[in-house]
Amino acid sequence: VGAFPNQDDNTNGGYLLYSDGKVVTLGGAPYYGNGLSAKVSNFVALVSDSQDPGYWLITSTGKIVSVGELCSDGETLQGHRVAGTIVGAVNPSGSDDEGFDEVNSAGATSELQCNFNL
Repeated sequence: VGAFPNQDDNTNGGYLLYSDGKVVTLGGAPYYGNGLSAKVSNFVALVSDSQDPGYWLITSTGKIVSVGELCSDGETLQGHRVAGTIVGAVNPSGSDDEGFDEVNSAGATSELQCNFNL
């Protein structure tokens, strides 16, 4: 699917994400796992977090797989989801919040953040 940067301030490198959820590390990026157990083949984005070890894997249908020590979809990840096909996701530059923005095929975005007060 693509190559994605490691957002961890302590290491360099990045990740390759395959559409089936396989994750390959590049350089010094830490490996936390993959999304193969989700048994889907439509992963489109990987977003690492600058605060906690791990990354989110996002599918074109909006399914989110949390890998590592991050909040997960349906538990503490909160926000208004965009409608339509998800084509990407980013960790906003300079953001200290744990979370990411997802982007749909029309270019609309939504912010999803961890809510630790649940």
